[in-house]
Amino acid sequence: MPWGKQSGCFQENDRGIRTVRGRRLAKLAAYIDVRNGQNGIARKEREMKQLSPKNQRWLKGFHSLFACMWVGAALVLSVKQFFVNPSNSGELYGITSTMDFIDIVIIIPGAIGVLLSGLIYSVWTNWGWFKHRWIIVKWIICLYGVIFGTYPLGPWMSSLARLSEEKGLAALADPTYLHNRTMLYAFGTFQAATLVFAVFVTALKSWKQKARVYSPADD
Repeated sequence: MPWGKQSGCFQENDRGIRTVRGRRLAKLAAYIDVRNGQNGIARKEREMKQLSPKNQRWLKGFHSLFACMWVGAALVLSVKQFFVNPSNSGELYGITSTMDFIDIVIIIPGAIGVLLSGLIYSVWTNWGWFKHRWIIVKWIICLYGVIFGTYPLGPWMSSLARLSEEKGLAALADPTYLHNRTMLYAFGTFQAATLVFAVFVTALKSWKQKARVYSPADD
């Protein structure tokens, strides 16, 4: 083949290669534009759903208030139950009814407030649900406290006040009263201890952030 024809073939092949390469680059550029657009939309959606710094400070204040109510009242009840030594029926009922009042009026609103403000923290701030191990630990403690406190602990406490009102000092020998008081000794104290542990977990933030795979959506 003459050299001129060979040169023409090489030029045609080179043009074909450049054309294919150009198409691939164009497709890659289009893909990058689409991804950047998606990332921008995702970033705007995250920014729109997040609370402003001012609202986050308000949320922190209410969350701390509810936590103080829950933890403080739980500590009071767990300590006081070991020092119930009534001299008459009225004194026994007064003590147990007051403890039941603290449970209903302070502990329950505090626990619900911590749960709801925690939900807001996880949904509308950067803290998220599983970004940090200490957040997961706190959620476990919170859910355990709310569920276990609502069903066994609350009814056990209320039964002490009811039985002391009905039977007076004779309630101290009632099997149901003794059983429920023993359960409160054990599990009420344990729950108070888990709440104190949650306070220190929050203060120390002992566990580092979990390692996770990088995603362009994190930009």
